[in-house]
Amino acid sequence: MNLPISGTTGFEYATVNSGKIRNQGVEISLNGLLIETKDFSWDLTVNYARNINKVIKLHPELNEYPLAEARWAGAMIQAKEGAAYGAIIGKKLLRAPDGQVIYDEAGYAMVGDTYEVLGNGVYDWTGGLGTSLRYKGFTFSALLDIKWGADIYSMSSMMAHSNGTAKATLEGRKEWYLSEERRKQANVETTDWTATGGYIGKGVVEVVDPNGNVTYKPNETAVDPQKYWNSFLSNNTPEPFIYDASFVKLRELTFGYNLPKKWLDKTPFLNAYVSVYGRNLWTIYSNVPNIDPESSYNNGNGQGFEYGSLPSRRSFGFSLKVSL
Repeated sequence: MNLPISGTTGFEYATVNSGKIRNQGVEISLNGLLIETKDFSWDLTVNYARNINKVIKLHPELNEYPLAEARWAGAMIQAKEGAAYGAIIGKKLLRAPDGQVIYDEAGYAMVGDTYEVLGNGVYDWTGGLGTSLRYKGFTFSALLDIKWGADIYSMSSMMAHSNGTAKATLEGRKEWYLSEERRKQANVETTDWTATGGYIGKGVVEVVDPNGNVTYKPNETAVDPQKYWNSFLSNNTPEPFIYDASFVKLRELTFGYNLPKKWLDKTPFLNAYVSVYGRNLWTIYSNVPNIDPESSYNNGNGQGFEYGSLPSRRSFGFSLKVSL
């Protein structure tokens, strides 16, 4: 890790090897031959791995350390003493005791002042399921890949909402335009006009009576959808764009054929196997809208960020294996 040092040394930072992380987990792999006959066989492989980590100690001069930063987007990935490695840190939306988002009188979500843990970019567990079938000279195999329990901050989604290209930004847009047309026809200034339509944030407004008692009522204030979605960027909160990055993918399919030995009698080969395959064929399950849950922001230790990334490439191929 890099620690700041006195500028009189001619350097800004000193790189030191420090820190202690505890990892506890389990890894299980099971393989079974379910059916086997002269012409047919079917085997199955299942694997599961889980790791629980905790940052025990970093350095005497600090108890938290940034692994990756996106200050322009209001978040960082952090290692913090006493917490799990890879926490996503940022400002939280203020919420009522029942968990609903609190809105101000102008109709915008309220944001806290402190940086808190919003998620973690490290998966709770990973697993896989592989199967292979053989019938005479034909073979077929498939591989499922499962990763579960991590979070991802999609800055692509944040910018799509801010720029108005996300589908969610359509809600209330037409109603806001109609409201603005009515306001202009009535020749009323914006400050004196109560919008007749627009985006209404889902949550509550805090109400304080003269005795200081706090109650909550549903938010009913319509606002300009563009300003609403831009407010999260201007208030530097990533929370609305942090998603569950769990996924299930069909990672590979292969279909092959072992050529009969009699076909090879007049060749120098003893065996020949031909196959076709496809990889990254199908994302069976994902909670992240519009992006690949395996996307990343950089190649460093900061797992849990995504911005402008390309999806995993689907590929197809042909293979020929021979033995002499």
